[in-house]
Amino acid sequence: MATLTYKNLAVIGCQSGSIQMVNLQTRKIELIREAHDNLIRCIVSLENQYAGQYFVTADVSGFLKVWQADFKKPVLIQTIQL
Repeated sequence: MATLTYKNLAVIGCQSGSIQMVNLQTRKIELIREAHDNLIRCIVSLENQYAGQYFVTADVSGFLKVWQADFKKPVLIQTIQL
């Protein structure tokens, strides 16, 4: 399992390949099913002052995925296979 905490948001990568986003103020959970096909090994935060908040997930099979960190509807921006 991989975790990332940024401001009021916790992002948790699960063994199943799903991602849970938790709003730490409201304790509301948003689940992204089938974010990856394998165990998520790493989550990294990327912040761009012009475009907003992003995070990158990496799984054990070499796939990286870039997400826009919108709690209401996280958006997959790009998938990269290493």
